[in-house]
Amino acid sequence: MSWRPGKGVGSNASGDRGRYATLKSSVLIVSGTENQAFYRSIALDHANFTICSCAEVLDILQETPPEVSVVDCGDDVELGLALIRRLKDHRPSTPVIFITSVSSEEIVTEAFRTGVRDFLKKPVSPAYLKESIAYLLEIRSRTTERRLPVSLKSAGNQASSLSQGPAVPQNLLDVVQYIEANLTTDITLDRLAQEASISKYHFCKVFKKHLALSPLKYVTYKRIELARELLKRSDLNVSLTAGEVGFQDISNFSKQFRKFTGLTPMSYRSFFADLGREIKRHAEPE
Repeated sequence: MSWRPGKGVGSNASGDRGRYATLKSSVLIVSGTENQAFYRSIALDHANFTICSCAEVLDILQETPPEVSVVDCGDDVELGLALIRRLKDHRPSTPVIFITSVSSEEIVTEAFRTGVRDFLKKPVSPAYLKESIAYLLEIRSRTTERRLPVSLKSAGNQASSLSQGPAVPQNLLDVVQYIEANLTTDITLDRLAQEASISKYHFCKVFKKHLALSPLKYVTYKRIELARELLKRSDLNVSLTAGEVGFQDISNFSKQFRKFTGLTPMSYRSFFADLGREIKRHAEPE
C-alpha cells in the first residue's frame, strides 16, 4: 500500500501524483487532520491512498479519480452528507464509505438516500475498514457500480459479478453457485471445501484471496443481500424474511442485517414502503 497526503497535509501534490500514477487502485480518504494518522496506518498492498481535507476534494477528484472514497466527518454529519453529494455529482459510479462519530436511524437513512455504499460508526476497527475497502475495490475491478442518491440500489448483482471474473478459479465459481442455490440451508465450511475439492485450510485462503471475504462471511453477505430484496416486498414480514434467507434466529438475523446495512430489518422495510408511497404520489397527475 502507498499513501499520500493532499496538498494541505504537507506534500508536493503534483510530484506525488506522478509518482503513484501507475498504481492499480486509488482510494480517496477525506478526513480532518486529527484522524489522518489513523488512516495512514491502514495497509493494502494493491491500493494507493490519497488522504485529504474537505477543502482539497474537488481538486483531487479532477486529477485522480478514486476507485473508492471514504468520508470521515467526525460529528459534523451535515458537512459529511454535503460532501458526499458533491462526490456523487462528480463521480456517481464511485462507492462511498461514510464514517461518523454519531448515528441514528435518521442519519443512516439519509446517508443511504445520498448514495453511500457503507455506513460505519466510530470507533472503527482498522481491520474491518481495511476489509470493507478491499471488498469494494474487488467489486470495482469486476463491475461498474452506479449508486445514485435515493436509489438504495442493492449490491447483490455486484457481488454476483465477482463470480464472473476470469481470474476466479472454476472450483470457486462452483462454490459460489452452490452458496446462491442453498442460502436457505445450513451451509458449513466443510461442505464448501468439499464443493471446491480442496482442503479446508487451502479453500479458506484462496476464497478470500479471490472474493475478498471469508467463505462464511460471504454466505452471510449473500443472505443479507437477498433479505434486502425480499424486505422491499409488502407481503413478507421480518420473521418470514429471516427464514427465507436461512436464518433460524431472528435476533441473529437482525444483528447481521444491521451490521451490513446500518439499519434494522424493520427500519429498512419501512424505508422502502415510505419511498414507494412517495414515488407513487409524485407519479400521480396533479
